[in-house]
Amino acid sequence: MYFGVSYAENPRFWVDSSPINHVTRDSAPFLFLHGDADPVVPYSGSVDMAERLRAAGVPGELFTAPGAKHGFFNVPPWLDPTTKRMEEFFTKYLREP
Repeated sequence: MYFGVSYAENPRFWVDSSPINHVTRDSAPFLFLHGDADPVVPYSGSVDMAERLRAAGVPGELFTAPGAKHGFFNVPPWLDPTTKRMEEFFTKYLREP
């Protein structure tokens, strides 16, 4: 179920509501923080979205945490490196020229 609707009931809704289907060259830069052992959100989704962004000419960066599960960035040993990576990303893309 996705927003109370199964894929079988309304596949068009599922396609239309997926961000990967709305990437354009005008999309905002993205930084994905993802553990490759995440049991909640498939790691492949972040990989695919980052690739789609880059194919459109948009910065799509992926910080992969090997062996990490969902929410890994909130605790050591990942807290410091992910915070640093976020700071670098925001400084690069959100700072005024």
